[in-house]
Amino acid sequence: MKKYIFSIAILFTALGSLVAQNTFQQEDENRLFRFGLELLDKQKYSAAREQFERFLDSGTDKVKMTEAEYYVAFCALNLDNADGPDLIAKFVDKHPNNPKAAKAYYQLGIIAFKSADYTNAGSYLKKAKFSALNEQEVAEAYFKIAYSAYYLGSTQEAVEYFDLAKRENSEYYAEANYYSGYLAYYEKNYDKAIVDLKRAGESDKYKYRIPVMLTGAYFQQGRYGEVLSYVNKFKDVQLELTRTDYLYQLYQMAAESAFALQRYDDAIEFYGLYRQTAGETISDQTLYRIGYSHYAVGDNQEAIENFKRVALQEDTLSQYASYYLGQLYVQDQNFLFAASAFDQASKLPYNKEIQEEASFNFAKVNYSTQKYSVAITSLDRFIGQFPNSPYIPEANNLLSEAFLNTNDFSRAITFIERIENKTPRVKEAYQKVTFFKGTEHFNAGQYDQAVKLFDKSLTYTTDRDIQTASLFWKAEALATMRQYDRAKQAYQRVFQTRNRESEYYTKANYGLGYAYYNTRDYQNARIYFKRYVDVLESAQNRMNYDDAILRLADCYYVDKEYATAVAYYDRAIQNNNPNVDYAYFQKGVVRDFQERSEEAIKELEVVINRYSNSIYYDDAIYKKAQIQLENKDYRESIVGFTRIIENQKQSLFIPYAYESRALAYFNLKELDRAEADYKTILDNYVTSRVANSALLGLQNTLKLNEKVLEFDQYLSKYKSANPENEALENIELESAKNLYFGQEYEAAIGAFAAYERNYPESPLRHQAKFYRAESMFRLNQVDQALALYYELDRESQINDMDVVFQRIGQLQLRKGDFTEAANYFTKLESISRSKRQENDAWAGLLEAYFKLSDFEKMRVYANNIIEKGNVSADATNKAQLYLAKASIAKGNFQAAIDELLTTVNTSTDVYGAEAQYLLGEIFYKQTQYQQSLNTLFDFNDKYSGYDQWLGKAFLLIADNYIALNELFQAKATVNSIIEYSEVEDVVTQAKAKLVEIERLEEMQKQQEVADTTQIKGGNE
Repeated sequence: MKKYIFSIAILFTALGSLVAQNTFQQEDENRLFRFGLELLDKQKYSAAREQFERFLDSGTDKVKMTEAEYYVAFCALNLDNADGPDLIAKFVDKHPNNPKAAKAYYQLGIIAFKSADYTNAGSYLKKAKFSALNEQEVAEAYFKIAYSAYYLGSTQEAVEYFDLAKRENSEYYAEANYYSGYLAYYEKNYDKAIVDLKRAGESDKYKYRIPVMLTGAYFQQGRYGEVLSYVNKFKDVQLELTRTDYLYQLYQMAAESAFALQRYDDAIEFYGLYRQTAGETISDQTLYRIGYSHYAVGDNQEAIENFKRVALQEDTLSQYASYYLGQLYVQDQNFLFAASAFDQASKLPYNKEIQEEASFNFAKVNYSTQKYSVAITSLDRFIGQFPNSPYIPEANNLLSEAFLNTNDFSRAITFIERIENKTPRVKEAYQKVTFFKGTEHFNAGQYDQAVKLFDKSLTYTTDRDIQTASLFWKAEALATMRQYDRAKQAYQRVFQTRNRESEYYTKANYGLGYAYYNTRDYQNARIYFKRYVDVLESAQNRMNYDDAILRLADCYYVDKEYATAVAYYDRAIQNNNPNVDYAYFQKGVVRDFQERSEEAIKELEVVINRYSNSIYYDDAIYKKAQIQLENKDYRESIVGFTRIIENQKQSLFIPYAYESRALAYFNLKELDRAEADYKTILDNYVTSRVANSALLGLQNTLKLNEKVLEFDQYLSKYKSANPENEALENIELESAKNLYFGQEYEAAIGAFAAYERNYPESPLRHQAKFYRAESMFRLNQVDQALALYYELDRESQINDMDVVFQRIGQLQLRKGDFTEAANYFTKLESISRSKRQENDAWAGLLEAYFKLSDFEKMRVYANNIIEKGNVSADATNKAQLYLAKASIAKGNFQAAIDELLTTVNTSTDVYGAEAQYLLGEIFYKQTQYQQSLNTLFDFNDKYSGYDQWLGKAFLLIADNYIALNELFQAKATVNSIIEYSEVEDVVTQAKAKLVEIERLEEMQKQQEVADTTQIKGGNE
């Protein structure tokens, strides 16, 4: 505010005539008065007041005394003396008609205004006689009354006096118009504000202060075109920053005006200027409009960047921003991000129409990207949430198609079974998903459940290939459970489909051949094995041809068609059959039946000399020795039998080798040696099949050795070990076994223990101990079961030693003694008589050596399972996964990637799920975040049934997004985990990760504020 200094124009009164005679007193009065005026003129108010007060004490001139009173009050005001206002007030009251009284209130008001005493300033100035003031003083008085009223909150009064102060030639013209316009603006009287502000803007003082309010007035009136025209004059940012107040607000209003007029290019330009000059965090509403402007002109990337920041919240703007993000990501074919954005919009309830659109689009995007399990869930939810939506017909169609493609079989089955009126497409989907769920159960060894699912699949026969496959795998499951009659019926139904193009039509011959083979119906078995072999003879994919040709040869051998059997064994040998050792062995057996001993021995020697690791190695040694025994070549036969006894400690042929060697010794008249072998059998193998013949042989040998009295001892031992069926001892054992097979394991343990107490000398006590151990194994009583299995191993008196070795290996794996586990699985491998036993041994060795980090040995058994096992897809998949995990452990990530890809491409089980996750984890650790995401994106559809791995995969997806600074996507991902996952550990991790993401968001906001240029135009 301009500082005012008040002065008095000193007027000297011209005397009309001189008094002829002056007294001394008059001269003194005049001197005091004149001196006071001189001091006043020099603004020495304190000294002047003193002179005027002395004059008043002694003066006699009434006119001068009146003036002196005024000057005393005037000096007091200028000195800010406390009595100043009272003195001037008294003067006005005492001399109301004095010319100086007319200006007294004016001057009193000016002084009060100067002191910021706006209450008294306005009061005094309003009391002034404006007729006594000149034009400038009147303008000043009006302005300062207005300003005082404005300051005191009397807006209406302020407006009135500012309008009076607007005099053309007044120095207060610009200021009055400025404040008048200012008040009009805030009173929303925009027309008046515009007029006044324009006038104020004509002065240099307000030229660059009024633009923000003038623009605001246009903007508030919706005169957006005029806003743009006016603000266009201020686009030279560097210049305007030096002179124009609140420049950033001009740009903001121009941008909003352009947005309202849908002039999006202009909006983008002014939003850009606004962001350049604002120096503050941009509001979400503004970010949304910036994003939408870019969206409208097709600048997708900029639109996405702005919408992403808005979408992080959970409000109306966030819902809209998320929806448009979804649209933009679809345009960019970034369907995963689109799904996250639509999902976010669908969860916010602020705009129901947007929610409905987003919900449907979320499902649609997941369907189009073949994420069928998520599509099914979201479509089902959409149909339930928006039953009257115009999208319902399309949603139903998509749901049917998704069912046909899903791998989340359990959920799909539940959904479809809820549908009352199933369309043909839904029936087809049900046929498919129940079939594939059945194969899952089959691969997991859950054959009862598999059969139930295959039967469900056969409810509908829309797809003939699925029908054929369901019948085949149902038959396979039944055959695996040894329900051969039911299996045969299922295989025959495969042929009834007449679907000759299906691979299962051909495979059914192989399966049916085995069903007859395992029930000893070799005539029928060879019919189907031959059909299978003939079909695949020249096929590129020969499937199980190598095994089938051996079984076909076996059937001819059992039916005594030896020449044909040999022909097929020879064909297997010529084709380098993987089981060529078996072919040679069987050919030797057949040649023996043909009484072609030399040829038989020659074939057997091939096995002995070339295939020392063959499971038929001891068979070949025994058979060769047996042929030599039959040919009375006793010495040579003894060599063979002794080789088995001394070198093949785990061989099942040991009791037979003792019995045959004893016979050879007997025939050589070496009766002591024969006696020793017979006694060994009756001492150690009394329950074996050769025990009876050994008893007879011992009887004859003892007779010749004149030791007849010893025979009764061994006869009693034999009878004790082999009681009659009706004996109480046998009944008790069978009763205990019935409890075991009825899965009454606790009761079985007690029954077998009682048997062992009651019959401590019985040879069958070892069998009771075995079943007691098995019962404990089933009840997961690890230490107790393990102790019994070790006893059984030391005693070695049962035929089920393969099971004993397998159980010790399994239990030591659980206990963490991997070296001991490997030892016993190696024993199991050495006595394996079937592919299943061999594969079980390899699987145990695979696990044990992996845990021991002995990856070279682990790889041997993994490759055995993959290349030779051919028992179950489950075992093969695990072996393939372990190869990859071994490569990871050794840091050979490229090899690991190749091995994981093999697992993923061939497996839909838990091993495939882990492989897919590990593949994504490798890429993440290599900072190949997009590659990791691409790998993990397929997880939900292919392995959605494995909740633990699914949750871990989504957590890793969130980590990738964090690494890519895609916090919106990361947040959407963890929120989805928290909402849908049923795995407690995964949800806990997701909640912790959400806290981390929110912390990163806050840091990002703080960084944006710090990075923003801290410049705003003019005064604020």
